[in-house]
Amino acid sequence: MKSLATSKCGSNIPFFEGSYAFIDKQAAKFASERCIINKYVPKKQSWKVTLLAGQFKDSQVLVPASDLVFDCFTAAPDTLPPLPEKLMVAAVGASGDGLFANSDVAKGVIILKEEPLTIIGGRMDNYSSCWTSYLSAITKHGTNSAFAVAFEELTDGGIVYKHIVPARILFNNAMSQVAESTKLRLQSDEGKKDANKQVRKVAEVLARWQANAHTFKPNPDGESFSALYRYISKANHSCEPNCIYATDEQSGIMQLVAQRNICAGEELTASYFQEDPSFQGLGLRSRRERCLTKGFQCLCTRCVREVEEEEKGCHENEDQSRSPEGVQIDAKVIADESSSTATAMSVAMSRSCPFT
Repeated sequence: MKSLATSKCGSNIPFFEGSYAFIDKQAAKFASERCIINKYVPKKQSWKVTLLAGQFKDSQVLVPASDLVFDCFTAAPDTLPPLPEKLMVAAVGASGDGLFANSDVAKGVIILKEEPLTIIGGRMDNYSSCWTSYLSAITKHGTNSAFAVAFEELTDGGIVYKHIVPARILFNNAMSQVAESTKLRLQSDEGKKDANKQVRKVAEVLARWQANAHTFKPNPDGESFSALYRYISKANHSCEPNCIYATDEQSGIMQLVAQRNICAGEELTASYFQEDPSFQGLGLRSRRERCLTKGFQCLCTRCVREVEEEEKGCHENEDQSRSPEGVQIDAKVIADESSSTATAMSVAMSRSCPFT
C-alpha cells in the first residue's frame, strides 16, 4: 500500500493526497468551496486541488496550504491490505470481533503495521466529517467495494442508539437543501420509513467511529486527526494488555507491538487509554467509568478477576453481591462472558506455548 503523502508548508498543516478539504471562508477566491487535494507544488507553496461544485466542472486550481481546512481522507479500495497470515479475526461475544495471533510472538515484535482506512479532521465527535468521509467513499467506490466491506466489518459497539439524535440532525440538515418534491415525498408514510432507515444508517456510521477510532496529531500545534484502521481497530481493550500502539504522528501509520511474549491463539489487546499513564493505577470502578466514555463495559481478564474478588469479599463481610462503591455487579454473568471469550481465544492454539 502506498504511503500517505504529506507536505508541510505555510501554516505547517499537513494534507494527504486524495483528501477532501474546504477552502477557508476567509480566502479571497473560492471561499468555502469543497475540493480534493491532488498534489503539492513546492515552487508555489500551494496545493493543486480539484473543485467539487458542479459549476466548476472539475476545474483544478492552486490554493495556498494556509487557505485549506482538512476534512477527510479515505484510502482507495485497491490499496487495502489483506490480513497477514500470522493473524486471524474471530468473534468474542459482546466485544464483536477480536484480533488473534496464529503463532507465538516474542516481546518487542511488531505484529502489525497499518495505514489508516479513513481519517477525519478533529475528533470522532466531529459527526459531519464522520458521515462525509463514509458517504464520499461509498459514492465514489460503491456499497460493495473493499472499503465498504472493511468499514462494515468494524463493530458498532452496541451504541447505535446513542447516535440517533446527531444522525437525525445531520439528515435534517441535508434534507433542507433538497428539492421541494423530495421534501413532500418524505412526508408520506413510505417516505418517513425511508427517512428513518437513512437516519439509522447514519447512526451506525457514527457509532463505528466512536467505537473504533484512534487519534494522531500531525502538527504538534494543530488539531488531532481521528482515524479508523481495518485490522488494528479490531484489537480490543484490556486493562492488562499484551500489546501497545506505536503511531507515526505525521502519516497516521500505526503499529501493534507485543509488550510481552504472546502464545498462539491468544487475543491481541491494547489499552485504549495508553496515553494516560495513570489509567493502569485506577481502581475497578474508575477504569470502568473511563471505558463507558468510549461506549463499552470492559470485560477483560483483570476486570473479571477484580469483580470476582470484590464479590467474594462482599459475601464474606455482608453476604451480598455489591461492590464497596455501591455498584451492583453480577460477577457470574461477567465471568460467563469471559469464559466465552476465552474459548474464542484458544481456537488457534494447537500446541504448547514455549513462553510458559
